[in-house]
Amino acid sequence: MRTSQSLLIPGQPLLTTAAIPRPDPLQVQIGIKPEECFEAADWALMIGAKPRGPGMERADLLAQNGEIFSVQGRALNEAAHENCKVIVVGNPCNTNALIAMENAPRLRRKNFHALTRLDENRAKCQMAVKAGKFYTSVTRTAIWGNHSTTQVCGRRSL
Repeated sequence: MRTSQSLLIPGQPLLTTAAIPRPDPLQVQIGIKPEECFEAADWALMIGAKPRGPGMERADLLAQNGEIFSVQGRALNEAAHENCKVIVVGNPCNTNALIAMENAPRLRRKNFHALTRLDENRAKCQMAVKAGKFYTSVTRTAIWGNHSTTQVCGRRSL
């Protein structure tokens, strides 16, 4: 049986070989103890979240992800550098980023980011179809809400 730690190791080479211009070598810490992983971290890339399973209610998903990102936020608060930049990828990423941020009051709020590109792409496609245009003609798009049916998109013109 594989341990949680062994399941994480395959992702490490992908992160360490990223083409990121830096004067010093990129150090990647992967593990299952958040306080150790975030020790003096300058960046925290939070790529995992619990996906919605068959028959799972949205409230159940939010409760489970809320628990995960509360723990992560507290660990960031205790261990990360005060200027640590936090990027949340796991959906609903804006909610997960907010939960982590609320649990890390020592870190600067402006340093928490949610990658909502999938939602932005979805919104652009919906607006393009409605306008009878091609996807690339939709620019300057903003989204509000979560990765769900409550999400709203907006733009100035097509």
